[in-house]
Amino acid sequence: MSNFPGQLSNSSLNKESSRLLRSSSFLVDCDVRNLISFLLSHIMDTMNHREKLAYLAGIIDGEGSIMLWKSEIDPSRRGQFNLRVNVSATDKCLMEWLFQNFGGHFYEMNAPSRKANPHWKQQYIWEVRRPQMLQFLKDIHSFLVIKKERCQVAIRFRETFAKRERFLTKETFDLRMSLYEQMKHLNTRGS
Repeated sequence: MSNFPGQLSNSSLNKESSRLLRSSSFLVDCDVRNLISFLLSHIMDTMNHREKLAYLAGIIDGEGSIMLWKSEIDPSRRGQFNLRVNVSATDKCLMEWLFQNFGGHFYEMNAPSRKANPHWKQQYIWEVRRPQMLQFLKDIHSFLVIKKERCQVAIRFRETFAKRERFLTKETFDLRMSLYEQMKHLNTRGS
């Protein structure tokens, strides 16, 4: 079959059709994502504080971490424990919403593995600041499902800081160590 001037061959037509479908599909995906972001932002704006806490608890159950670890840097400093509550995601809008509604801070994850894989989406991490952590944990505790037990351990851990001790007592150290071991068990894969 001969082609008339300006007429595309079947293979050229298929390639062009495929390219147009892909680009229009991309535009539809972008429009859908923008629409979803727009709707979510308006829904989130109408939530009361309790609803926002429930939503946040769901995010922490799914995308968050409640971690407790013991520093081994200086063995002479007994009780150098660290507690972290964070959310990791590739959606910057979510991080901004968490920051606007619950404070803390967020930053871009810049691990070497990310730089070695430029096709990966940018990852963000939002964290609760230490001074607000105890109240924050108490606020979300009743809404958590998956990480409720971790939250209970974290609350008990933060409560060991209620009284300022110039030197850590053996009782406080032993309690923190026990809570650290409980958290370690809860965060073990498969538990």
